[in-house]
Amino acid sequence: MALNFSGVILQHDCLSKIITAINKHLSFELKVSGFELEVSGFLLEASGFLLEASGFELEASGFELEASGFELEVSGFELEMSSFLLKISCFLLETLSFI
Repeated sequence: MALNFSGVILQHDCLSKIITAINKHLSFELKVSGFELEVSGFLLEASGFLLEASGFELEASGFELEASGFELEVSGFELEMSSFLLKISCFLLETLSFI
């Protein structure tokens, strides 16, 4: 179980706690590199995207994703992240980290 981000610029400290909390509950490895996430603008801009899980790769480049939520489906697997995660307080995120 690993969620690894490299080359990430986080404008909000709580977001890194969200990633940590999600990381503990994943049954696959997700690697994303070369993007910026601006919480103030609620816009995810990526120059490249790489998903590795169970021995296969899915590559895409040059996309934009609004922080209102996204859905990723790979061989029947669905990952959803909604904007409410960005609104959770630091206190709740610290609680999630211990689960």
